[in-house]
Amino acid sequence: MCRNQKAKRVVGRRAGIAVIVVLGLLTVTLALSYALLRTQATASLIARNGTRQLDARLAAEAGLATALRKMHEDAWPGVTSQLSANVDANTSYLVEYATGDPELTSTDSQYAEYPFRVTITSTGTATDPQQPTLQTTYRLQAVVQLVRRALRNSNPSSWNSYLSPTVYQWSTSDAHLNFPMRIEGTTTFLGRLRLCTNYPATLATRDRYLSDLNQLRLTTGADNRPLGGNVTLGTTSQLADVVNSVTSSLGLGVTNSSASTAAPLTRPGTVSSYQLYPGGKNYTITSLNATYGSSPSNLTLSADPVTNPLGVFRSEGQLTLGSNVSLTGTLLAGDSSAEVRISGSNVNLVGRNLPGLEGNSTNYQLPTILAGDDLHLLGTSSATIRGLAIVWDDFELTYAGEDQTLDFTGRLLTNKFLGRGRDNWDLSDTWWDIERLSFQFQYREPPLASTVTSFPEWMRLRYGFDYRSPKLRLRPNTDGVQYRWQDWSQSIYVKAAGDTGLKWNLIRVKPL
Repeated sequence: MCRNQKAKRVVGRRAGIAVIVVLGLLTVTLALSYALLRTQATASLIARNGTRQLDARLAAEAGLATALRKMHEDAWPGVTSQLSANVDANTSYLVEYATGDPELTSTDSQYAEYPFRVTITSTGTATDPQQPTLQTTYRLQAVVQLVRRALRNSNPSSWNSYLSPTVYQWSTSDAHLNFPMRIEGTTTFLGRLRLCTNYPATLATRDRYLSDLNQLRLTTGADNRPLGGNVTLGTTSQLADVVNSVTSSLGLGVTNSSASTAAPLTRPGTVSSYQLYPGGKNYTITSLNATYGSSPSNLTLSADPVTNPLGVFRSEGQLTLGSNVSLTGTLLAGDSSAEVRISGSNVNLVGRNLPGLEGNSTNYQLPTILAGDDLHLLGTSSATIRGLAIVWDDFELTYAGEDQTLDFTGRLLTNKFLGRGRDNWDLSDTWWDIERLSFQFQYREPPLASTVTSFPEWMRLRYGFDYRSPKLRLRPNTDGVQYRWQDWSQSIYVKAAGDTGLKWNLIRVKPL
């Protein structure tokens, strides 16, 4: 009896141990199964994530390709536009444009190309179809650069004829020309030409001075005549004595012209911005009056690739440039009341070459000065001007002393040319006549060693009237630069003939 009970207890214990073992094995099996299921789920999730990553990348690439294609089309809406589209039910892209190149710095040799580069950022998005809240994005960045193939042609039909002479006065207003000053190259005055309006008034004295300047040119090679090339005069009743002085005393040819005396160009008015290419950024033009006051001095202004790539500045009303003002680019004073006055010394207004065209070595420039009203050189001011100046009313070298200096190289188109005399040369007409008679009285033929052989030299020795190297001088440019008229409501550059749109070079592509 006892032995049977003990046996039953042993069997019970063994059965309990077996249950525990089975339960343990079951636990391990369940754990392994769960782990396997988790591994499979993780693998599935990783696979889906990988698929989304690939889909997002493909969407970004599709967006970038579309953006590049759009930029080569004529209807490209520009850098302020965005592109977005669904590639399929679960993927899409968003493309944004921005002017410039984030990797170009001011020390880079290509920094001047900054405004012609565009950064394209394409963001592709892929959504998990099973869990729409799960999204993956992929970003691509590309930088392209405009291939400059053509400039907009806004030049009027007779543009070349306006730019052929050094000075072109289009109106019937009187043109005043006094010595000592000099215009090299040919000139056109469609109004009446007036010579020596300040001094000397007597025809014999004037012609003796002018003819002796011409004789000095023939004997010494130094040409200091007020006009250095043939003259085209309008049909406005010219003064016979002036025409005779030009031909006989100065030894120049005169041609008559019946060209229109209307302004060949319309004032641009107030221009507040400009654009380099269709769809490009609009650059705000800085107002000098508002920023620096109406009488700036000690100021240097030039182009900035980021904010003002062509160096265009504007003024309204009266702007008086004091000493040490330097502007490289374009001064746009386009209103009918916009008057530019130069009163200081060391004033430099210099045109800027436009960034060049592909396969074209010609340098092009926009006008250096656009004065809707007047351009005056005042008092003892000194100025250097390089480029094209267009003045819709008076271009005036004011009545002043010999210290007034103008070094002008380029072309001048103006409504009225006023080259006033020098105040210290303005002796009375009687005094000029007496000096001419005194000169003629001492003249000998053949001359003695003490004989003064030219009237200009006589006046220089007597009064210090230095006719040599006049300080007021206008010369034509000989550097091959071609000047352009610009419609400021339109872009500077355009697509070339035969192109479907602008052309762009790809600089680089990289993931972000």
